[in-house]
Amino acid sequence: MSKKTNNPEKAKAWAAFSKYKRTLDCIRTTGTPVAGLCITCGDKFHINYLQAGHLIAGRGNAILFNLKFVNAQCRYCNEYHHGKPKVYRAAMVHRHGEAFVDRWETKLRGMAKSAKITDKQINWEQRTKRYKKLTAKLNNIF
Repeated sequence: MSKKTNNPEKAKAWAAFSKYKRTLDCIRTTGTPVAGLCITCGDKFHINYLQAGHLIAGRGNAILFNLKFVNAQCRYCNEYHHGKPKVYRAAMVHRHGEAFVDRWETKLRGMAKSAKITDKQINWEQRTKRYKKLTAKLNNIF
């Protein structure tokens, strides 16, 4: 699902990050950069049907670009089921352990509420280039 932003540079960075994370998860779950498993339903989808879903809802910069807690998720789970937060969390606990997930949830929620990272503090063009370069490297492996 495409999120609206008033910052077109941030939107480009998000698109590049999303593509990188989905490609990374496709390779991790199926061994190919073009299809991957949804973190919540476990079904296999083409990369274009997958989205970058978040463990913690929010569009703040502290949460938006977190590689650990953003994972490939099908459109159905992410959009129509609002990310299936309980199932998503259970998958993360299975992967990382309860203590790890608890610690990060507390940290990220705290960051989201307090130390807001403003768009002006981030070089969006540099971030976009970095994620596009990382995605290209992943695709060149195959």
